[in-house]
Amino acid sequence: MNNYIEKNIMSIISIFLLLEPLIDIFTSLQINFNITSFSLGIIFKFLFLLVILYYYIFIVKIKNKKIIIYIFLISFFVFFNLFIVNGFAFENVSGLFRIMFFPISLLFIYEIYKHKNKVINKKILRLVALFYSLFIIVPVLTNTAFDSYAVAKKGSLGWFYSANEISAILAILLPSIFYYTFEKFKIYKLVPLIIVIISIFIIGTKTPLVSLLLCLLFFFVKYIIKCFFKKSYKKIICILFLFLTGLSLSIIFIPKTNIYKNTVIHLNFLKIEKVQELFDYKTIDHFVFGRRLTFLSENNEFYANSSFDKKLFGIGFCEEEKLVEMDIFDIFYRTGILGFMLFLLPVIQLLKHYKKNDKKYILSILMVLFSSVLAGHVLTAPSVSILVSIILCNSFFGKEAKKEVIITSYDLGIGGIETALINLLKNFNYSKYEATLVLEEKKGVFLKEAINLVKIKEYKASNNKNIYVRKIINLVKRISWIIRYGNYYDAGICFATYSLPGTFVVKSSAYNTILYVHSNYNLLYKNYYGKIKKFFDDRKVDEFDSLIFVSNESKNDFLGIYPNLESKSYVINNLINDDEIIFKSKEKINIKKNNMTILFVGRLEEDSKKVTRILKAAKLCKENKLNIDFWIVGDGPDKEKYCDFIKNSHLDNVLMLGAKTNPYPYMKKCDYVILTSRYEGFPVVYNEAIILKKPILTTIDVTDDEISIKNRFGIILSSKPQDIYEVLKKLSKEKFVLAEKIDFKKVNKNRILRLEKILESNND
Repeated sequence: MNNYIEKNIMSIISIFLLLEPLIDIFTSLQINFNITSFSLGIIFKFLFLLVILYYYIFIVKIKNKKIIIYIFLISFFVFFNLFIVNGFAFENVSGLFRIMFFPISLLFIYEIYKHKNKVINKKILRLVALFYSLFIIVPVLTNTAFDSYAVAKKGSLGWFYSANEISAILAILLPSIFYYTFEKFKIYKLVPLIIVIISIFIIGTKTPLVSLLLCLLFFFVKYIIKCFFKKSYKKIICILFLFLTGLSLSIIFIPKTNIYKNTVIHLNFLKIEKVQELFDYKTIDHFVFGRRLTFLSENNEFYANSSFDKKLFGIGFCEEEKLVEMDIFDIFYRTGILGFMLFLLPVIQLLKHYKKNDKKYILSILMVLFSSVLAGHVLTAPSVSILVSIILCNSFFGKEAKKEVIITSYDLGIGGIETALINLLKNFNYSKYEATLVLEEKKGVFLKEAINLVKIKEYKASNNKNIYVRKIINLVKRISWIIRYGNYYDAGICFATYSLPGTFVVKSSAYNTILYVHSNYNLLYKNYYGKIKKFFDDRKVDEFDSLIFVSNESKNDFLGIYPNLESKSYVINNLINDDEIIFKSKEKINIKKNNMTILFVGRLEEDSKKVTRILKAAKLCKENKLNIDFWIVGDGPDKEKYCDFIKNSHLDNVLMLGAKTNPYPYMKKCDYVILTSRYEGFPVVYNEAIILKKPILTTIDVTDDEISIKNRFGIILSSKPQDIYEVLKKLSKEKFVLAEKIDFKKVNKNRILRLEKILESNND
């Protein structure tokens, strides 16, 4: 069981948060129908505390003396409060639990975050807000809702009981819904925002409305400033138009809402006739604070006249004085000086460890402070305070915690992209990132290696022959994926450029999106502008936050078509595992080498690889009695075509070796590595040859972020077989000598650092 809890503690906390709305509904039904005196909500939250305490004490076994002292002080305080000062009454037990739930949960959730180096995903908070909102709207539609107020005022609370608690929950979670909606705006993202806003107006309380107005103002100003600095004046005009339209509609709509009706009812009750009367102390106390200033004065007077032990341990919860419902004062008066200090201690501890705040939680934190003063039931209500604990811990620890990264590709078969992907996964910084790999087909020779490195999921588009059936199935799959993983990940990498499902998965799942471009598509499509543009437009390339090219040439050719995307285009070649290549190259192979040997490694596909250039050069070597052997490692659709050419031309100097999971012993044994492709990005085989100190003969003259081939690591060939033959003839007499070595560990480190910079670039 310990292993299960240790592995799934973040999921356990997430499930608890998602169950909160249901537990609050059951608690509400208990209260409204007098089912039992024991609150299911209190029991559920107590069990939650036990789980995180158990995790901390018995599983993590962190030797933090401060935590142990803190637990001892709370135990000491609770014992004296309940058994000596205020009595072991249900009101006191319940009241102390409600108040102490926040500091305990805050402290231990932060410690769990540090141990797991993770935070609760923002999507969980959005779902909690959505669930609460739906359980307000659905009861209203079915006419089964409870009223927000006992008398006079308007409003429905759905199936919940406490208007203040539910209002506070929606108020502090609303900013996360706004961030989700307006960062990388999509029409479907408006749905949860509209649902939450409707529930706010149904309740009829002031607190979530203040949060709504604050969010609207913040995002309005933010995007106006952003557009101004980008000189997007048309967007500014559009935003202003939408703002004025919304303002006009609100003038028509707001008078019909419960909040407006309650405001009128309250002002009529107070008999306010003149504007200046709104600023009268009694009016402010009654209208703005709901008589909380009066309750504050009464509690203060009672506390001041209480005994010394009650000043230390609080006046408890059995006294006749009504709670102030301003959290900070209720905590102080009800638990005294010692209780107040214990309550603040975890917050102080958290502030001491503050490094870099996640700005996306600032609005929520402001609403926590505002709600706890205006309406209370925030820090003293476990249903709300657990969310406050998550928000504070996410904010203060979020920049240090592991980021969730999703990577997509087609499969893990033999190939350059697949090899590069495995090398990336092997070099990924798992202390900073938690990676999930999504494949169109969960198969391939590298699958076993990948399973040991990352979580693997499959997203396979339907290929049903009936176009309508196929479209329906794929639409359902897309909707299902968005519901489960929409903006769940901090960053996403579409590693296989050609994968349309991969581009969808990344763009729908991640805030920061990256597209890898492994090939030069100008050469692939023979500079046919229409086809190139259609290929990238189909992938909505302009919607990606960053584009990573593996060669300077492919980047420059791409920018010839999309010059507006230069600011987010980078060159970072694929990572290479030099130690593994050297180790694998030592494997013994049963093959004799008699002459100078030229090795080709790659997919046997004529359109891109142009292997016939090698075969025709080999034929010229044979005809001119030049003792050079050719080894071909690989498989592909044109293998039979090449075999027929070899057979018909009687090329006994060409050896077809087939596909090899380990081609490196052949590379180590050969004299030169050849590549006669029509197009490439920056071939992985270049790096492999350099590591094994083999000169490269290539028709592709490309450079990447670290390497250029010409005159340093090989010779750039003409595409004509006769010219290739002439170079081989020259090399048979005078061997090419490598000009230098490369420290690939340093190269990998530089590339990983640049990739990490891109992964972090759009997370603020």
